[in-house]
Amino acid sequence: MLTKNLGSFCMIALFTLGCTTVKTHTSHESTYDFNQLKTYTWGVNSINAGRIGRGTDTMLDGVEQMARRDIQPIVEGMLANKGFSKDTSGNPDFIIAYKATGTATHDIPQANYPGTPSYIVYSGQVGTFMMGAIQIEISDPNTNNVVWRSYGETPITGDGSSNAKLTRALEKILRDFPPK
Repeated sequence: MLTKNLGSFCMIALFTLGCTTVKTHTSHESTYDFNQLKTYTWGVNSINAGRIGRGTDTMLDGVEQMARRDIQPIVEGMLANKGFSKDTSGNPDFIIAYKATGTATHDIPQANYPGTPSYIVYSGQVGTFMMGAIQIEISDPNTNNVVWRSYGETPITGDGSSNAKLTRALEKILRDFPPK
């Protein structure tokens, strides 16, 4: 994906859906009783944006700020819709935490034009895009063991619809929680 205006990246959240769907992978402890879970608390969350030492670092700063602001409230709304509530007693049934990463990378689009031999490839302008990933973990507070984990990865785009796309990405990541 080509992006000429790096400033537009500041308007996106870390894990928006790009032109493609979010690729996810989910695993869980098969012997764990997820039916017992009703309340949760937040564990330690982390966001790590890969720096490449150019103008994209400013872009990553904006993405990090939006991710810190948006991910937790969106997840809390999804958990509430599934019947879970935030613990107020100091004795939660599970701990939830996320780990998020974003890396700016470069792309040199290449194309063959009609009427030219296939071995002649024209390169376009170097563009910058981002790959984002988020992992959500559910842990047992008594053992600190992770009992459920889901990971999603997607290209990040600067098309201005970040919150809706972030919500869809998190919905897909949390789709199979709790496992049936």
